[in-house]
Amino acid sequence: MRSDSKHSFSKKFAACPRLNPPGVGKDISAADLIDQTFLAYNGGRLRQAARLLVEKMLSDDGYVDMSLTGALTPAGLGKSCLIPLMRAGFVDWMVSTGANLYHDLHYGLDMALYRGSPFLDDVELRRDGVIRIYDILFELIRNCFSRAQLY
Repeated sequence: MRSDSKHSFSKKFAACPRLNPPGVGKDISAADLIDQTFLAYNGGRLRQAARLLVEKMLSDDGYVDMSLTGALTPAGLGKSCLIPLMRAGFVDWMVSTGANLYHDLHYGLDMALYRGSPFLDDVELRRDGVIRIYDILFELIRNCFSRAQLY
C-alpha cells in the first residue's frame, strides 16, 4: 500500500458519512432506531421517507392524504383503523376506489359480513345466495346495490 493511499481515500469520500451504526439497545426510540441504523439500501429509503413525513407532511401547515385500493373495508379496516386515524387527526382526507366505498356502506347499514374461506365452492355459494370476496362472505340482496337492478 502506498503511503498516500489513505489520504486519497479519505479525500475521495470526504462528503460521504461513514456507515458505522451503533448497536441497538433496549431503550432506543423509534426515531433514533430509524435515524441511526437505517443507513443504506431500502432502510435508507425508509429513513428518507420517515424524515419527509416528519418534516413536510406532519408540519402544522401540511395535510396527510390516504389512498385506498384493494379490499380494505370488507375486512373491517374502515371501521377499526381508518375512521379512528381520521378522528385522531392522522389523516386529513382520503381517496378511495368505489369498491371500498360500496363495502363500507355494508357497515353503515349494519349489513353483516362474515369471515369465510377462499376455498369455498362459488357455484354452491351463489345457489345459496351468498357472495364471496376472497375469504369474506355476505348475503346476496336484490336491492339498489345489486347490479341486476341496474339493467
